[in-house]
Amino acid sequence: MKNSTLNNSAILFFTVLMAAVIFCAITSRNYQISNRAVAGKAMTEGFVSYESLYYDYLQDIDNGFLLVDLRYHAYYEESHLAGAHNIPFDELLQRNHQRKLKKYDNILLYADQEQVSVAAQMLLLGAGIENVRVIPGTYSTIMQYVVEAFDPSRAFYNEDKARWDHQRFMPVGGGETKKQPETSPSREGMDPTAVIGGC
Repeated sequence: MKNSTLNNSAILFFTVLMAAVIFCAITSRNYQISNRAVAGKAMTEGFVSYESLYYDYLQDIDNGFLLVDLRYHAYYEESHLAGAHNIPFDELLQRNHQRKLKKYDNILLYADQEQVSVAAQMLLLGAGIENVRVIPGTYSTIMQYVVEAFDPSRAFYNEDKARWDHQRFMPVGGGETKKQPETSPSREGMDPTAVIGGC
């Protein structure tokens, strides 16, 4: 009698366990890309330059891309980029938002902090949503250097920016500055006193 009760309990336990595993497999999100592939995609094609944002996207809002504002609803209501859709970061992986994002071939993300946009990009790439890029900087930086007054010297980040920032290659002031001769310290007046201890 005890053996049959034990066997029935074991069978019931494994049946419930298998049902739970099958349920989790069906309902859990299917991440279609490895962490290494996500990091590689984010590093190589992760950012859009301000020049590209200005000329390719903001001049023609209806060209098949989705501009996503990751800030909270209150900040979005105050002001946002023209044509941007508000999907706060903490709502990004909801199914209705994912269905909307999968309809677009090109998604651009921005937030109040660049690292929030990068984290959102990693989440979306991991969930199998392709062509997600980050607008570098913060919302206020984008407004200042792209929307309000486009400045080509601020159009690039990292190594690309230097070739447009001409002021750093121009001398400051009216004429040439004379180079001061290098002098080595003299040993005159030094007291050769022995130091006891030390290394």
